[in-house]
Amino acid sequence: MSFLSEFIEGILFKNDHRNYWRPQHFGMIGEPFKVKNSSDLSIEGVLLKPIDVEVKGTVLFFESAHYNLQFHLPQVSCLCRKGYRVIMFDYSGFGGSEGKPSFNGLANDAECVFKWVATRFKQDKLIFFAQGIGCDVALQLYKRHEDKVAGLILESAYASRKGWIKDRWGPVIGDFAASCLKCSAPEPSAILPFVKVPVLMVFPGRDNYIHSAQRKALLKILPKSAEILKVPEAKFLSVFVGKPNRWHDALLNFISKKCASGKKNRPNGVGK
Repeated sequence: MSFLSEFIEGILFKNDHRNYWRPQHFGMIGEPFKVKNSSDLSIEGVLLKPIDVEVKGTVLFFESAHYNLQFHLPQVSCLCRKGYRVIMFDYSGFGGSEGKPSFNGLANDAECVFKWVATRFKQDKLIFFAQGIGCDVALQLYKRHEDKVAGLILESAYASRKGWIKDRWGPVIGDFAASCLKCSAPEPSAILPFVKVPVLMVFPGRDNYIHSAQRKALLKILPKSAEILKVPEAKFLSVFVGKPNRWHDALLNFISKKCASGKKNRPNGVGK
C-alpha cells in the first residue's frame, strides 16, 4: 500500500526543476538560502526584499505543490512592492531542494524554514500565505507555532486530503485513490475550526483545483471571524498575478488591518 500511496502523491505533486521567473523581473531583491530538513537534506528558498520601501512585516509563503518557487514569484510580487519581505521555499523534490515530496514530509520541510526565519527575524510574527496543498502545510505549521503567527491567507484550501481526491477524481477512481493515500499528518478540518488568528479564505470563482464538495465542507468549519474573498472570474493561481487590481488591494488591506503587522512586527529598516 505504501507503493500505491507514493504513486498517488506522485500524481498530485507537480514538481519540476525548470527555470521560470527571477526576483528582478518584478523589481525585487532575492537572497537565496539553504537549510537542512529533519532528514538532513537541503531545502532551498529565497528571501525577497522590498526596494526603497520601509519593511512592514514578514510573509512566509507556502506554494501549491506546482512546479517550483520560481513559478510562484508573481503570486507575491504585490506584497513585496508594498513593503513586505517574503520568504519562499521549495518542498523536498521541488526546484533545487533535495529528496522526494510526500504529504508526511511537507510540514517538516516547512518547519526547518520556519526556524530559520524565526532566528533571523526574531521580533516578527509571521503572516502565512498559502495556496492549494500549501494551505494544508500552513495549517500544520500554525498548529505547532500558534503564538508566532499573525494571520493566515488560504487560497483554494481543502477540508481533507482524501475528500479532496474523491471530489476531484470522482467515484470509483477517486474512492480507490483516496483509500490508498497514507498520511499521518492532521487534516485541515482538525485545525482550521480552532484557529485564533485572523483568516482570509480566497475562493476563485472558476476554481478547477478544489471542487464543490470540499468547498462546502470547508465553509462549514471556518472560524466565525474568518473573512471570505470570492473572485468570480478567476481561476486557481490567477487571483494575485498581473497588474495591481482590487484583489491585490483586498489582500493588502486584510494584512494591514487584521494582522496588525505594522504594530507587532517591528520593521528592521528599509529593504533589510
